[in-house]
Amino acid sequence: MHKDIELMQHQVDGANWLSRTKRALLYWDMGVGKTFAAIRAHDFVGGQLLILCPAVARRNWAFEIKRASLFPHSITVVEKSSDKLEGDIIICSYDLAARQGGLFADLIELDTRVVILDELQYLKNYKSRRSAAVFGGRQVGQPRQGIASKAKYVWGLSGTPAPNNAGELFPWVRFASPHLSEDSAGRLLNYHKFIERYCLLEENYFGVKIIGNNKNEIRKLWDSLTVDRIHKDILNLPPVRFTQVEVAGDKTGREVRKLETEYRSAIDEMLRSLDGTGGASMVDSPLTTLRRITEMAKVGDCIDIIKPELIDGQMEKVVVFANHIDVIRALEEGLQEFDPVSIYGATSPAAREEAIYKFNTNDRCRVFIGQTIAAGTAITLHAEGKCRDVVFVSADWVTGNNAQAAARVHRKGQTGSVLCRFLNLANSCDEIVTRTLVHKARMLSEIYNERKVHHAA
Repeated sequence: MHKDIELMQHQVDGANWLSRTKRALLYWDMGVGKTFAAIRAHDFVGGQLLILCPAVARRNWAFEIKRASLFPHSITVVEKSSDKLEGDIIICSYDLAARQGGLFADLIELDTRVVILDELQYLKNYKSRRSAAVFGGRQVGQPRQGIASKAKYVWGLSGTPAPNNAGELFPWVRFASPHLSEDSAGRLLNYHKFIERYCLLEENYFGVKIIGNNKNEIRKLWDSLTVDRIHKDILNLPPVRFTQVEVAGDKTGREVRKLETEYRSAIDEMLRSLDGTGGASMVDSPLTTLRRITEMAKVGDCIDIIKPELIDGQMEKVVVFANHIDVIRALEEGLQEFDPVSIYGATSPAAREEAIYKFNTNDRCRVFIGQTIAAGTAITLHAEGKCRDVVFVSADWVTGNNAQAAARVHRKGQTGSVLCRFLNLANSCDEIVTRTLVHKARMLSEIYNERKVHHAA
């Protein structure tokens, strides 16, 4: 029996609930211990286990299984499509699993007893290749049977299962609890009928837009889907505060404002999309270019904020999130005296683990710079309570991604209150985007039992 990890009572309770539930969504806030609960649940039911997760989380799962499982296991971490699926535990990324061909066919044929779907929000789009590969699809060209279809137990884990609106629960509900998406005659609802029931809709020139959630219906749905807990109730974590910091920007700021005038119609449409469904599909050139330039314009201000606070000891360590590689490199250069480490999409698994370890254990390494998507999940960055500050050079346009990123610091083991600062370029659409994201946060609170977030003034 492994003794590295002793589960807390809520984790044992969660494991017991999972082991009794064939199709289960374990919604716990980031840092509560979903991973350990799922590992222990598998200990209880046994059989071959397939874990599907974001690529960056694969090796962390292997590490945690070795620490937390009651039994020894042979573990295969799938790194490429040609890898053999051997062992009683197989860990594979969503993107690899979704590639049509040999690996997908091999995964379908596995005699899997348990499938764990980590970060379930990765399967929020019912039209996506990922969702179809896992659940099976009804769209033309999608496989009818999914990787999870034959498993006795399928457990979804997430801190933000529907990052933007209740409609993103549709793929999971259709697969795991189809009775919750039936009409009065017992017929399965399609996506459009589903959002008519669970969301508030508005028709415009572009079609139907989700502008909120049907509170009464979504609460009933949510109560039927999951066991949820708020981490502050479990771990007695110190509070996390979110605040906005207005910055002037460098001379590039003038170019930003010029481009905003030039691309006004595209920006307005992006903001309308953000207000309802997240706007990811709208992030295209020229908006991508505009966003990169906006973020770069704030680099100097970010450095000017961080440097004095590190020098005078106001903060011991800091985690900085950005979205673009050139911004990350500029921050590395400007904060070189603090021995920074960084993680972005192209960072290798070995380099990633080295950066995390160095930041958490080396007192000379005082700055961690991460790309929000690549470094915003599946890692701990509080350095045993020495890091209590998070700075977002720019907010991610998906609200749940910001919460996930902040939770790298605000999680079990944190000993002090955490301050998360979002830098906004003055007199630009940065400010409008942040206000819109606050509105989306309120929409999320309607989904997740009116959970409260503390905001700084």
